[in-house]
Amino acid sequence: MEKLSQNWFIEGNIDAELKKYLLLAYLQQVKENFEHFKLYPNLAELISHYRNLVSFRESKNLVQQNFPEILTDLDAQQFKLIYEKAVSDDELMKEIMNIVNQSIGLMKYVLDQGKDIYETIESRIKIEPVGIVPIYKYDGYLFLKTYSDKTTKVYQYHIAAFAQNAQEYRSIKTQWVGDYDHNLSTHFEFIKQDLVKKNKFLPNPAAFAAHADMEIPILESLLPIVKRKIIQYI
Repeated sequence: MEKLSQNWFIEGNIDAELKKYLLLAYLQQVKENFEHFKLYPNLAELISHYRNLVSFRESKNLVQQNFPEILTDLDAQQFKLIYEKAVSDDELMKEIMNIVNQSIGLMKYVLDQGKDIYETIESRIKIEPVGIVPIYKYDGYLFLKTYSDKTTKVYQYHIAAFAQNAQEYRSIKTQWVGDYDHNLSTHFEFIKQDLVKKNKFLPNPAAFAAHADMEIPILESLLPIVKRKIIQYI
């Protein structure tokens, strides 16, 4: 699908109607993906675009509010001094702000839909440990299975901590390991034991199974949501 550049609203021809048409075409594709429960990467992109527009609007207002006023005239009859902002909007900036304001509203509507779908999917996912969980849980495996999927998808994960602005955050990286046919003999415990035999570099791994009681696209929704949930879980 067509993507929007980070500065799409100030690139090329600055025309509110043209930009609105461009944005609506993009949002229509996003909504179609959302309707099929495909959230990523669209949801993350939409949040980034929305925040970018809001930040642009707030920064522009802040600049205007903090610029000094210039004394331009004196009304002797009313005993009033007449001031004018040192920075004023020209026609181009007015058109840009028109684009920004209408785009924020359009994006917010679709963004709220995406968040509702995210919450719905998240509520239908259950995460549970497989076997005994070791003390060190930052390297291990994720087992993913949806409602009627005949296979369990296995991903190796690694969680790392990093600091930013005096705050500590965690990131998670995953790598697909393989698929296991799901039946009575290949339950989660069996899969974990088989992985330990094959991968000697993780002799005592943490392993977590994520079940979804509905059909959810693995790469576009289930895996990204599970990655966020597993960080909170651990």
